[in-house]
Amino acid sequence: MASESLAPSAAHTRRRSRLLRDLARYYRLHLIIGLPVTWFIVFKYLPMYGAQIAFRDFAAAKSIWGSSWVGDEFNYEGFLIDSSHVYYDHIPEVWVPRMALGVEDAKTVSEIRSVVNDFVYESAAKFVTGRLDINDDNDWNNFLAELDKIGLPQYLEIMNAAYEAYK
Repeated sequence: MASESLAPSAAHTRRRSRLLRDLARYYRLHLIIGLPVTWFIVFKYLPMYGAQIAFRDFAAAKSIWGSSWVGDEFNYEGFLIDSSHVYYDHIPEVWVPRMALGVEDAKTVSEIRSVVNDFVYESAAKFVTGRLDINDDNDWNNFLAELDKIGLPQYLEIMNAAYEAYK
C-alpha cells in the first residue's frame, strides 16, 4: 500500500510528459526568452551582491553574509537633528495668520483667487517666452490693468479687512 501512494498518478505522469514534450518542441522559443533573462541575471542582478562589500565590515572568515553592516553603531537620528540646527536662524518669526472669512467673502475670495492665479500663470509664461516684454511699460501696464479688471483690488480689500479684524 505504501508503495502505491508514493507512485505518481496517471494524470501527473501525463502532465509531466506533456511538459517535457512541449519543452523539446518549443526549445527555440525558450532559448530566445532564456538568453536575455540569463544575461540580465548574470550582469545586472548578481553584481548587486558584490556591491554589498562596500557597506560591510568584511571579514573573510564570516563571508559577505556573516559580516556586519558598517555604521550599525552610527546615530543617524542624532546626526539629522544636529544638522537641522543650521536652519533655525532662517525660520521667520512672523507667520502669516490664517484669517477667518465670512461665507460671502470666502466665496468671493475663492472666485477671484482662481481667476487671478490663472491669469498670473498665463502672463508669466508669456513674459518668460518673450510674447510679452516685461521691460516694456505698455505690456506691464496692460498686465496691471487686467489684474484690476479681474478684481484684485476687491480681493486685497477683503483680505486686508480680515487681517485688521485678526489683529
